[in-house]
Amino acid sequence: GTEFLHRIRDKSPAMPMMTSCCPGWIEFVEKCAPQFIPNLSSAKSPHMMGGSLIKEFFSEKIGHEDKDLSVTSIMPCVRKQGEADRIFFQTGSGARQVDHVLTTREIGDLIKEKGIDFASLQDEHFDDFLGISTGSGTIFGT
Repeated sequence: GTEFLHRIRDKSPAMPMMTSCCPGWIEFVEKCAPQFIPNLSSAKSPHMMGGSLIKEFFSEKIGHEDKDLSVTSIMPCVRKQGEADRIFFQTGSGARQVDHVLTTREIGDLIKEKGIDFASLQDEHFDDFLGISTGSGTIFGT
């Protein structure tokens, strides 16, 4: 929101503003259409925002340094693994914002390999360190 409003208000020549949560698309612009790099939004993809939030906010809340936490994302695309490797996505101390990325296929294979049966697991209390949650995220990925 605010980045777009600033571009409109300041009559930025970097319009239209372009955004994508797909690191492959961002890499395409960087390599094949570099004239549009100024048009790219500075917004991170949702899983990188989540990693940043955990490393910066949650580490402080629990009294640990960001480098002491390990953040793993489970994502549908292997390109997210390369996205997490970018130096751009480091905390102020140099820690990675997302340490590991598993694809949904990899996590599915791991669940099968370990013989995990979700139906037989006991219910656990929801970790609500950021407050309440809704079902909104459930429909986002469908």
